Amino acid sequence: MAELIFNGKTQEAMEDYSVVPAGLYNAQVVKTDIVKTKAGTGSLLKAQFKIIDGKFKGRVIFSQYNLANPNQQAVDISMRQIKTLCDAIGIEGFGDTNEIHNIPMQIKVVIKPENPPYPESNEIKFYDKYKGAAEGEAEPAESSSTDTPPWAK
Repeated sequence: MAELIFNGKTQEAMEDYSVVPAGLYNAQVVKTDIVKTKAGTGSLLKAQFKIIDGKFKGRVIFSQYNLANPNQQAVDISMRQIKTLCDAIGIEGFGDTNEIHNIPMQIKVVIKPENPPYPESNEIKFYDKYKGAAEGEAEPAESSSTDTPPWAK
């Protein structure tokens, strides 16, 4: 047996990264990092969004954006996503990714199916202005998508 001194009072618990149901969530960016792509031919902005209320409060959704890539279309898509994120939090741009942290917004989350070797995951499909927390909210906010008609929910 090995001796181990552990104090749980000073240690954070692990995060739950399992998939949340598709829907609209109030969230904010809590962490960002700019990294090279695996191929080394470009760079990515990686962002962590934390849900700020409701049943899934505290859960994290990951997203990444191509900043430089040999495929210009990938960069163009990412720039539109970042523009929409900025519109949702009420800024025109930023010089440091910390400037987009901790500002509430609403995100539309979908579930990406498993694609071996990757398990199913969440993906952010849209960013919108924060509309406030619904009192007593226990489920994700209603999605306005036409995936499921209101009477079938």
